[in-house]
Amino acid sequence: AAAAATATAAAAVAAGAGGAITAAAAAFVDDGVVLGGGGSDDGQQQRRGVDGVRLRRRFMPYPQPYALGPALLESQMWLLGKLLAVVTIAGQMQVLEVMLNAVNLKSFSTALNSPTTRPAALKQRAANCTTVALAGLAGLGSVARRVQGQSGADKLAERILQLASCMLEDQVNDTCLARAGAEMMAAATAMGSTALAASQVKAITIQLSAMMADAGNTAAGAGASSSSGGTADGAGSGSSAELRSVLCMVLGCIHRSKGGAALQPTVKATVDALTAVASRPVGTAHIWALHGLWLVACAAGPGYAAHVKQSLQLALELLVRENESCGDGLIAPAH
Repeated sequence: AAAAATATAAAAVAAGAGGAITAAAAAFVDDGVVLGGGGSDDGQQQRRGVDGVRLRRRFMPYPQPYALGPALLESQMWLLGKLLAVVTIAGQMQVLEVMLNAVNLKSFSTALNSPTTRPAALKQRAANCTTVALAGLAGLGSVARRVQGQSGADKLAERILQLASCMLEDQVNDTCLARAGAEMMAAATAMGSTALAASQVKAITIQLSAMMADAGNTAAGAGASSSSGGTADGAGSGSSAELRSVLCMVLGCIHRSKGGAALQPTVKATVDALTAVASRPVGTAHIWALHGLWLVACAAGPGYAAHVKQSLQLALELLVRENESCGDGLIAPAH
C-alpha cells in the first residue's frame, strides 16, 4: 500500500511537473513575482534574487528576497526529485520524459527564431533548465545508488544523459547549470554499466581532442596571416572555450562518481585530453581542466602514478605563466 501511495504521489507530481516546469517556471521571468508590489526597478531587483533558486541562492553571501511563487516551485521540484528516487524504473522513465520535453530545444525553436519572442523564450528556457536541474540534483544521486545493477539501469542512464545534454545544449555560459548538468551526467554513468561510462568518457575525450586540433589549426592559420595585422585567439574563444570547460567538468565528475578501478583503462586518454585543454589557456577552460585532473587523480589513486610528473609540470608552467601575466607577480619585490 505504501509503495502504491508513493507511486501515485510521484505520478501526480510528474503530471504537474509539466505545468510546473513550463508554466510555473515563468515565475522567474514574470513581472508579477514581486514582494509587496513595487515598481519596475524593484521587480528587476527581486528577479535577480529569485533567478536560479537554490542553484544560485546557495552561493549568495547574504539572504536575498524570495517570493512565494519561486519558493513553492522550488519545493515542488525538490519533492519531484525525492519521489523520483523511490518509484519504479518505469515511473522514473515517465517523469524524465516530462522533464525532457520541458528542456528540449526543439520546443522553443519557433519562439527563438522570431526577433520579437526570442528574449522571452531565452528567459523561459533558462528557467525551465534551472527547475529541471533542481529536481535532478535533488534525486538522481539516490536514484543511482538504488538502481545500480538492476535491469533497465542502462536505459534509465541513457535517458538522464539525454536530459543533461539537452540542458547544456545552449546553456554552457551558465556555470551553475553547467555544473548541474555535469553532476547529472555523472549520476547517470554511476547508475549505468561500466561499458556505458567508458563509452561516455571516450566520446568526450575524442570531442575535446578534435576541438583542440581545430584550435591548433586556427592558430596556425592566424599565425601565417599575422603580418597583415590580424589577431586571433590561439585556443578558440566564445562558446567554444565554454564548451571545453563543461566537457572538462563532465570528465572529472564521471571519474569521481564511477570510481577509479572501473574507468582505469580510460585514465590515460582522459589525462591527455585535459592536459591539452589546460596547456592552451583561454577563458576559464584551463582552470576546469586542472580541476578535472584533480578529480581524476583522486578517483584513480595509484593508477594515476604514471601521470603525476606530467600533471606537476603542467601546473608549474601555468603558475609561471600566470605570474608573468600579473606584472610584478604574486611575490612583492624586495626593497
